[in-house]
Amino acid sequence: MKFYCLLILLSVFCGSVCADYISIKIYEQGDDVIVSHSGSLDISGFKGQGSYSESQVGSSGYDSMIDPRDGYICNASGISAGDTEGEINLETTVLFGFGSGALADSASGDYFNLEGSGENDLHFLPENVDQNDILTVNGSMTFQNKTLADFMMYKGTYPIDDDSNFADGEKIEITITPEPATLALLGLGGFVLRRRNA
Repeated sequence: MKFYCLLILLSVFCGSVCADYISIKIYEQGDDVIVSHSGSLDISGFKGQGSYSESQVGSSGYDSMIDPRDGYICNASGISAGDTEGEINLETTVLFGFGSGALADSASGDYFNLEGSGENDLHFLPENVDQNDILTVNGSMTFQNKTLADFMMYKGTYPIDDDSNFADGEKIEITITPEPATLALLGLGGFVLRRRNA
């Protein structure tokens, strides 16, 4: 029984730990909505095709926020006006809801800015890219007293994976789910029901 419980928990949480791509997870935790990003992405194809650039952040800087109807996710933690940011141009991005945007109540971790709505860019700090052109990021934002329904976000998986500059098997993926603890309980409940019926 312990072995099966471990397998279920690993299957629930492995997406952010075991992924070779950037995983964005949006879920409810208590009375809040959490937006986390983690993983790595090989950007050598973007550099090779001239789809990479660096620029200075303007004097107004950035706010940590999401806007589902524009496909916009920005964790501005760790970046300020005047800093240098890296940018890759994506062929497409995705919308992940229909609600209006909101500022995060708190943000931590690495700067990460996914712009949709025709911009189709991913911004990050150049120091998060290693000598092999691997971008690695990890961070989260909290939106207090919010629900997925407030943002008109629907549960599902939204991959950005059709860009010719991605390395094989790599992508950026947005997953909107119930609270992780709820998923684990659902998995355990399903296992118990299967054992009783066996």
